[in-house]
Amino acid sequence: MNDEAKWQAVLAMDRTKDGLFVYGVKSTGIYCRPSCASKKPKRENVLFFNTPASAREALDGLGVSRERLSEAYCRAWGESPKKTLEALRFEEAKKSLAGGVSILNASALLHFESVSGFYAFFRRMGGLTPREYLKECGREEQVLLLDSPLGRLRLSSMAGRVTGVRLAAAGEKGGEDPGPELSELKNELLSYFKGELRAFQVPVAAEGTPFMKKVWKALSEIPYGQTMTYRELAQKIGCPASARAVGMACRRNPLLIVVPCHRVVGSNGSLTGYAAGVKAKAWLLKMEKRAAAN
Repeated sequence: MNDEAKWQAVLAMDRTKDGLFVYGVKSTGIYCRPSCASKKPKRENVLFFNTPASAREALDGLGVSRERLSEAYCRAWGESPKKTLEALRFEEAKKSLAGGVSILNASALLHFESVSGFYAFFRRMGGLTPREYLKECGREEQVLLLDSPLGRLRLSSMAGRVTGVRLAAAGEKGGEDPGPELSELKNELLSYFKGELRAFQVPVAAEGTPFMKKVWKALSEIPYGQTMTYRELAQKIGCPASARAVGMACRRNPLLIVVPCHRVVGSNGSLTGYAAGVKAKAWLLKMEKRAAAN
């Protein structure tokens, strides 16, 4: 992308360009991702960088350090930038959950590294867990735990659609009445692990940015028993220079196995970057190849 295309992405707050570059403001020393909703600076004050680290180094070199910026912000607003950003993030989290986004998908949309981190943040900011907040909103999430060859899986749904498949945390509990969609998913997964099922039919609802959804759709089109590299997947969705962003979207896939991100491998065939672990990825690929051969 040239600088003009990047500037247009900033003006449009284009989430699909997050991870590809950041922009910095010379007059303030602030840098942010393209989708940042803050007031847009003058174009002549904007610089573009490939990584946050390069932006920080360049902007500090202009004499505007993060410390100076934080001090100026505290004097003007009476609180630190971190406090403000956390409050905005919490409001966005509540808005997402109240709007029907699952806990798993909300944690991914808000760029938390893990669901447990999202829980800790939500409890610290609001004094209750995301599940407790969902109950208050009348949008309770259904959960079913399933023992599998990969370990115990946590299956979740909301409003009749599957919203998440991931490894369950230690001590995590399922619900008493999981609902028909999770019962259907359980049966499909058991058939899949036996090598009998090649395509899932259960209705799903995975929340993400338009770019993430494009990647997840392409993942679902990789044939059973076959693999594709991150670079090939980037080319498939029409973004050949976005292999790293594609990898990030794969890592944030909320529907393990159902959306087969395990079928994406490194350029040298290495098994990298799977949420359930490399051993699980190897097991799934071996099982699929064996079943496809038979």
